[in-house]
Amino acid sequence: MLYLETDHLNTPRAARNETGVLVWRWEADAFGSSLPDEDPDGDGQPTVINLRYPGQIFDPESGLHYNQARYYDPTSGRYLSPDPIGLAGGVNTYAYVGSNPLAFVDPMGLAACFVDFPDYPITIPGTKVQTTLTPGHAGVFGYDESTGQTRYYEYGRYASDFGSVERRRLPNLEIQPDGTPTPESWKKLIDALNKIGKDTDAELSCDKSADETKVYEYSERVKNDTNRPPYSWNPFRSNTCRDFARRAFEAGGGN
Repeated sequence: MLYLETDHLNTPRAARNETGVLVWRWEADAFGSSLPDEDPDGDGQPTVINLRYPGQIFDPESGLHYNQARYYDPTSGRYLSPDPIGLAGGVNTYAYVGSNPLAFVDPMGLAACFVDFPDYPITIPGTKVQTTLTPGHAGVFGYDESTGQTRYYEYGRYASDFGSVERRRLPNLEIQPDGTPTPESWKKLIDALNKIGKDTDAELSCDKSADETKVYEYSERVKNDTNRPPYSWNPFRSNTCRDFARRAFEAGGGN
């Protein structure tokens, strides 16, 4: 058993064994580019701990820090891809915690989402032919920041070509004291979304300011509306899964 010692940001800085001996130490620079000392007691038995800044897991093969939504390069202090929530996370979408890691944390690398399945196989209307050449599939989900309870909705041609709104089960999230989901529970949710996407990768566009209750209200209203328009790929009156998910997301203030 190991006991972690953390700093004011909850970043692991040291680990001791059951007898109190220091067996791991990370005296990193501001952006975490230095590697930890895995054998500070000099007994020849390294202790490997791949935790880095809150929400980050060190990838030994690449030297990068995996931040759930994207990878962080500690040598440059930047992410390798833009923030999936866009400018809602700041004007510099590649920056890590506003370039001030001594004062702030970014435990998830994102917020909360419009769900896109770009590689989802779609059945062409009126046929049994499936193709991945279409824009794929889409849905929307939200979660309660206090309880971690999740809801996911999507629109499609399930029972008939007319279309219906379906609520699919997702695992609930475990919320940390700072109000963010634990990395483990977030990974379980992403894995569940990938299953919903017929084992294709889900891509999330999130907005920290979105009100999930309004997303739910819109989704339930469309679900129970017997006069709703049918599913349609007609570009002049498009009513597809993507249209529904986008409208539901925007109903909650997402953009």
